[in-house]
Amino acid sequence: MLMTGSSDGVIKIFRHYDKKDKVELASSFRALSDLVTSDSKDAGLVFDWQQGQGRILVAGDDRVIRVWQAGHELCIADIPARSGSCITSLTSDQVEGNVFVAGFGNGSVRAYDQRLAQRDSMVMGWVDRSRDHRSWVVGVHLQRGGTRELISAESNGGIRLWDLRSPLSLASIPSPPGRPRHLRTLSVHEHAPVFCTGNADHTHASERAYYGYGFPSASHDVGLWGCKRWAC
Repeated sequence: MLMTGSSDGVIKIFRHYDKKDKVELASSFRALSDLVTSDSKDAGLVFDWQQGQGRILVAGDDRVIRVWQAGHELCIADIPARSGSCITSLTSDQVEGNVFVAGFGNGSVRAYDQRLAQRDSMVMGWVDRSRDHRSWVVGVHLQRGGTRELISAESNGGIRLWDLRSPLSLASIPSPPGRPRHLRTLSVHEHAPVFCTGNADHTHASERAYYGYGFPSASHDVGLWGCKRWAC
């Protein structure tokens, strides 16, 4: 099965996508109906597929994160984003599926817990532009095999490692002063401390984060970072 989302708010699910002559549209429905532009550019629609739960988290140019039961095409929850900015990326705990994280166009990153009442579902917010992200968040990712590690990246080149229990980042790569990298994408290995970013100038950076566990709560910018870059 292959799932796609389009800027008009429609989710489509295809089967047999690996066979050119047998591709079939299995399902299609409008997951977002009220798209509201809130930043300098559109986020359109972003989603995260929770395979274990059979659910889809859907957001974008809207003020809520919608939780859909994919098998029944039924919206089971509207979770307030608690921000006037658009949502640019989503990631969730793939084991139990209760906790998820959203990145926003204004640089903020927020964590939510679906087990709480909708109005109280936001459990953590990294919104201080003086020390956190300052620009469009291009990607957030919770590692499946990690211990609550979250990695986020912003368009100006800043990358941060978070613990969902801490209000401060555990480690960071700051935006290069005067030389923003214009990041476009972020991809993270599910089990190893390795991630890759893609830039607007068609270069990629493969970076390995060497970090330990049990950081002191007051530690900031902990860890050593190495990277390898290439162009394509």
